[in-house]
Amino acid sequence: MKPIISVAIGQVKIDKNNNKNYQKIKTLTSQASKNGADIICFPECIFSRIDKPAEKKDLAWLKKICLTNKIIVLINGYFIDNGSIKNRTYLIAKNGKILGHYDKIYPSKKEIGKIKRGEEIKVIETEIGKIGLITCWDIFFPNLIENLKKKGAEIIFCPSFW
Repeated sequence: MKPIISVAIGQVKIDKNNNKNYQKIKTLTSQASKNGADIICFPECIFSRIDKPAEKKDLAWLKKICLTNKIIVLINGYFIDNGSIKNRTYLIAKNGKILGHYDKIYPSKKEIGKIKRGEEIKVIETEIGKIGLITCWDIFFPNLIENLKKKGAEIIFCPSFW
């Protein structure tokens, strides 16, 4: 029998000021950990904006938050990779190690022409099970969900802006 896991949702109003969002992330992650959550999932775009992608120092800060609070964090934002902006979701372990990431495959209208689409779905092995990742508009393409299930996903997260 699989163990029961506790999932916290970081449901917040996203601010245009990334520093305010970071404070919300820090506070909610700490609260979720204190309340016994195994993982906390934040909404799409909380970590950075398309016009101000996150930097490596921002990701290093988040890894420290995971380590300090001993909780898995699932977070989304815009990141630059090989010169292209990507709408990326990271899954970070309790020890601060990045377990994996997923790049959104189906961009929204406001993202078309501004971001590089992802090319593959991801199922990531974690201590709480195999986690499948998609983002926002991806939910409208059931073949992605079906393929995540075929790849062994036991839990599927879909951070969304709406």
